[in-house]
Formats: sequence, C-alpha cells, structure tokens
Amino acid sequence: RWSQDLMDVCSEYLATFEAPTAADRINILRALQVYVRECWPQVHIDASSMVQMVVRFLYDVTADCATYNNQIIRDITEEAELLINLLNSAAPKTMQELLQGLEDVTVDIHCHQILKRTFNISAF
Repeated sequence: RWSQDLMDVCSEYLATFEAPTAADRINILRALQVYVRECWPQVHIDASSMVQMVVRFLYDVTADCATYNNQIIRDITEEAELLINLLNSAAPKTMQELLQGLEDVTVDIHCHQILKRTFNISAF
C-alpha cells in the first residue's frame, strides 16, 4: 500500500543523521504533517507508525544532544508537537490508545521532558 511505503521512507529519513541542522529530518516531520492534513480519514491506519517515528526521533535527538544546538532541538520538538496535535485531531481515539503507557517508557530526563511536552501528557 502506498501509505505504508511513505511511512517506511519517512522512518528511514528520521532515523538517519544527516547534519547538525537536521533540515531533512525536520522536513520529513513537515511532510508527515501534510500527509495527516490531506489524508485524515485514513490517518488512524498509520498513526502507530508515526507515533513510533516521533518517539524514536526525539529519543535519538536527546540522546545525542551535544550534536544539536538548543534552537535546533526546539525546532524539532515544535514540528513534532504540530504532527502529534494533527494526529490527535484526526484520530483522537486511536491516539488515546497509542499513548497509553508512554509515560512508563524509561528515558533520560531531557527526553522525558520533551516527550511530556510533545505528547501533552499530564500524568508523565
């Protein structure tokens, strides 16, 4: 299916370090935002893949925060937040189910704070 191919390509880009500016990776987050806006009726099908991509990406960025300056990390988290907000609007029930247990994921404090803010989890 074409949307699964798109998820695979986006996942590969987000998992690949290209430069300290993270321009390509930020553009992938923006491309996913467009996908959610344009294909919202079927977004629930790919929501799990997108949430996994965002969590992995944010974990990678915070695990290697010496590579990125604070402004780049803010830009990345802002784009990730926009994507998650769009997913919440397009598939609220699916997102509620997907986010259950996210607060139990063991990560460092910096990643924990970013995940809490990005996913707007009050119990985090």
